[in-house]
Amino acid sequence: LIYEESHFYPNISNPSGAYGLMQLMPAAYQKFAHDSADISDPEEQLMAGIKHVDYLKKHTPKSITDTAVIIRYVLMGYNAGHGHSEDAFHLAEKYSDNPNSWHNLAEYMKLLYDKNYYTDPIVKCGKYKGSRTVTFTNSVVDRYKHYRNLIRR
Repeated sequence: LIYEESHFYPNISNPSGAYGLMQLMPAAYQKFAHDSADISDPEEQLMAGIKHVDYLKKHTPKSITDTAVIIRYVLMGYNAGHGHSEDAFHLAEKYSDNPNSWHNLAEYMKLLYDKNYYTDPIVKCGKYKGSRTVTFTNSVVDRYKHYRNLIRR
């Protein structure tokens, strides 16, 4: 996750305002870091990011039971925002597709860029270019698998 977000550079920022190792937005720092946290401190960045991931995990729908899908749902929410991941989940439910399937969640995340879906009353967060989030999520999981294979040697 950190490599995908910042390539391990603690003082990097992006045009939308995300900052640090885990590229948290300022509002996320406010929510997950303690009041006196120095956001330029890599340890503080990690602690806030870990708390954010934990929050997303705790807010994963209970009907998602497959660990691999839980991980991807959390990563999807980390990248897109929890509301967009919820929108993809609710669309999968609405259209009777198993939301405990990464394939289905990824497809509905991508469909959040289609007016037929982002204008659906069940969608709360609106239009979103979900293909980037699906690519991000798959990249993090693939990198994890690669790192795991390197460590096993």
